Amino acid sequence: MTAKLGICSLIAAAALLAVPLRADAGGPWTANEIVINLKAVDEAAQNFAGDVRPERHAGKTTDVFSLCTTGAVGTAPTKTEGIYLFSNCDDHSLDTNEIDAVDTSTSPPTLLAVVGSIAFDAPQVATTKLRVRKAAKVKATITINCSGGAISAVLHGVVNLKFSPQAPQNSCIDSGKAKVLGTGTSNAANVASEFILDDGSSISLKKRSAAITSLPVH
Repeated sequence: MTAKLGICSLIAAAALLAVPLRADAGGPWTANEIVINLKAVDEAAQNFAGDVRPERHAGKTTDVFSLCTTGAVGTAPTKTEGIYLFSNCDDHSLDTNEIDAVDTSTSPPTLLAVVGSIAFDAPQVATTKLRVRKAAKVKATITINCSGGAISAVLHGVVNLKFSPQAPQNSCIDSGKAKVLGTGTSNAANVASEFILDDGSSISLKKRSAAITSLPVH
């Protein structure tokens, strides 16, 4: 994948508009590793006839990680590094969260870069059992803005979430996935300055980490 592609896709995943509240107190906190798969489109340079056409790129989690931690593409995370969504399970609205690039070899994880956050909105269509939330379809805006503008993006979509108990709460985010669309910008080298995140873009939350129960060290 080219650097240009990586930047576009990364932005889609980080598109972080409304930065939800960070609440260091309280909890429990959940941590889900994020998988980013984005399809970016920008306008190619004019050809000899003066015509332009769309130019398509694919971006992955590794691209976003590199842009947010170094300001450029090309630096892949180690086996203990990644991008995670940290959510406060005490907040039933789900809006107390942050997306961070972290190193999980320490406890709590070490913060490498603040990536963005997710703002959840109405409507929220829930599935419950014995009045406990088990799943939900939720309208969401994912915002990413990191490394001084190396990636800045806003993504919109419906997130399909699954929930499971994490003491002392009986319903915390367990996993999720969403198809997303959006726009982004970048000031990094070899990356389009403006682009669209098109059909086929998606963000997934892996199953909740059992080893991480607190925010990264800032």
